[in-house]
Amino acid sequence: MFEDTMRTFTAVEYDVMNVETDTRTMFYKDFNKFKNSMKHIDKRVASVISQSFEDNTTFSSRFKLFEMFDELIYRTKIEEEITKKYFSLLDA
Repeated sequence: MFEDTMRTFTAVEYDVMNVETDTRTMFYKDFNKFKNSMKHIDKRVASVISQSFEDNTTFSSRFKLFEMFDELIYRTKIEEEITKKYFSLLDA
């Protein structure tokens, strides 16, 4: 899914360095589509993390899950989901 999103965004047929109004409008439109696709991907990854957290029942497996997704924690949707799960683990 990410590769398709990148391929679509990088396959534009206009010069992204051209600052004319028409090109700028096309770029903003394409960039917004790209951002929305990335948000959708982030939601799906957050959902996978959440389900994996529920499927793992031991503390060590849950902490290992956090470690595995450590690099993605700075993405807003993923951070929200991991933060909720992290605090629920600490409360247990």
